[in-house]
Amino acid sequence: MFGSRLRSLSPPAQALVDQAAVIGRPFAESLLLAATDLAASEAMPALEELWERRILCDLPDGHFDFSHALIGEAAYDALNPVRRRMLHRRAGEALLANVEISKQAIDGEAAHHFELANSLDRAILLYGRAAAEAAAVFALRRAERLYGHAIRLAGRSNLSGDRLATLYLGRGRVLEHLGEHRAAVAIYQELGSLARLRHDLGLECLAIERQATCYAEPTVVHSWSTARPLLERGAMLAAELNDGDL
Repeated sequence: MFGSRLRSLSPPAQALVDQAAVIGRPFAESLLLAATDLAASEAMPALEELWERRILCDLPDGHFDFSHALIGEAAYDALNPVRRRMLHRRAGEALLANVEISKQAIDGEAAHHFELANSLDRAILLYGRAAAEAAAVFALRRAERLYGHAIRLAGRSNLSGDRLATLYLGRGRVLEHLGEHRAAVAIYQELGSLARLRHDLGLECLAIERQATCYAEPTVVHSWSTARPLLERGAMLAAELNDGDL
């Protein structure tokens, strides 16, 4: 039933429905129009058509949404993978240009769209940025989840050592602030293993420094006997790199 209602729409209205289905939540008119490639002369009549046909409804706060959740699901399911990825990319771009939403919310939501668009490099960047913004306002659980997701995506990409360090050290420090030092050490150990696989001595030094700090400080993992060999290896690597700051 919903599919037949959608198939009877004009092409511009169908284009707006597709984009709205990809946005996947109540949206401002400005966001929908920014995400579509329709000219305003086509987009506004198409939006009116969707309202008149009761495909979309207007909400008390001025946003639009599908009049029934199943309509949005039917529209999304009907998209072929190529068009779906393109529309997710457009949604991500439109969100980044939107100044009406908090930056933390924009980055996290845009990252999700770029992930679904298979634009992994941009998704990882934005997940990491959203994580740092969440940590800055002490939304530590959210920050840890975002860093973790970015790290999982990084396993499917070829990030530079600097970008890997930002994600791993960011997640580890958040875990330290949460008092979860064992989990933080595990993250730093994982970074050290990656560094050795990449033969990146500088990255390994950073991982060792954070591990040793966790063991040296008065935390639940405190152990001078564990910290000492780490510090010795770190000093050896720093000498090999001829870097007095490490």
